[in-house]
Amino acid sequence: MKKSKHLQILTQFYPGQMEETGKTKYGIPVQTMRMYGKDEQHEVEKWISTGLSMIMAVSAFALTAPRVRGAEEKPTEPGLWITEIYQNDVKREDLFANSSDHMEFVEVINTSDRSVELGSDYTLWYEYPSGDAYVMKELTISAPDGSAAVAPRGDGGAVEPADRPGRRGGASYASEAQFRQAMRVPSGVRVYRVSGQNGFAENDRGFALKNSAGEVTSYYHYNSTTDAVTADGLAVSLRIPDFGSNMLVYEAKKPTTAGLVYAGQLNGQRPVSAPANLTPEGVYITEIRPNDSNRDGQFGSGSNDVMECLEVYNTTGRPVDLNAEYELVYRLKENSSKSLPLYRLTGSGELNSEGCILPAGTAAVLWCYRAEALAGKL
Repeated sequence: MKKSKHLQILTQFYPGQMEETGKTKYGIPVQTMRMYGKDEQHEVEKWISTGLSMIMAVSAFALTAPRVRGAEEKPTEPGLWITEIYQNDVKREDLFANSSDHMEFVEVINTSDRSVELGSDYTLWYEYPSGDAYVMKELTISAPDGSAAVAPRGDGGAVEPADRPGRRGGASYASEAQFRQAMRVPSGVRVYRVSGQNGFAENDRGFALKNSAGEVTSYYHYNSTTDAVTADGLAVSLRIPDFGSNMLVYEAKKPTTAGLVYAGQLNGQRPVSAPANLTPEGVYITEIRPNDSNRDGQFGSGSNDVMECLEVYNTTGRPVDLNAEYELVYRLKENSSKSLPLYRLTGSGELNSEGCILPAGTAAVLWCYRAEALAGKL
């Protein structure tokens, strides 16, 4: 049967098996099922914004060091803000016959009540070290059709890396459609291109937005220490500060969410209207245990991580066949995920994928069953 939904597992840990929980948890019946694989961070409702994806332009501006907020800086006001940076894409030779960096981007959102033009009302700058100082170069932004890049009020756009044909021996480069598909950009989010810079460096770089007066209005310097907030295939989400222009980390080393922004990133600068019906309908991940303690003394050498698990809950009014209606996916980073089928452990010790039913209004524990792996069978 075609699976209609996904339970995304978004973590870098390696689960094993589960602890005994008893038959109830907070008065709720609990089942135990088993899985092969890893672990998750559950999806929260997000707020559509402005995505940006990059490759840069040239024009130097001296900066002695990454900015830090001074006491004189003013309270923040609505405007254009950097909300996500993904500057270290995974390798994609299977699609483009060359190496990586096709999907790097920077995301921005316009929280003001007027539309702004990128390139005149606001300009985007790329910061890099030069000698004992830091230098900024302006990046040129344009729409894919060459027209002006406009961020509507209360909105923005995802900027795709500039078209770089011939960057590596004349090989092809990702199109806007391929970028949207790979980065899962919502259809209503704008995608703009940035030209002039041949990819983003992995560490010790920064991005800034400046207004028409040349003032820095949004700024973030990433990975002063190697892979501090981003890594290969993982991004950093930023939130608007109370004062000044220095963006704050909202979530580090996270899977990309181009064109989606959490309400918590906006610091109250845009109203967020909740749906009329807030009743959750579906199967939700409600608890994760991704890193169990060492249990060699109980189960023998190498038996750490044998009690790792995650918990799911069925909020619907009907039983749900987890394998038929949902897919449990363990996702490590961009372009790296694995589907995890669920099994019941029968009385005879056999694994059976049929009948993994979660009754209405009940929870189930998904145990990362590692018996075969520990026995060297996997």
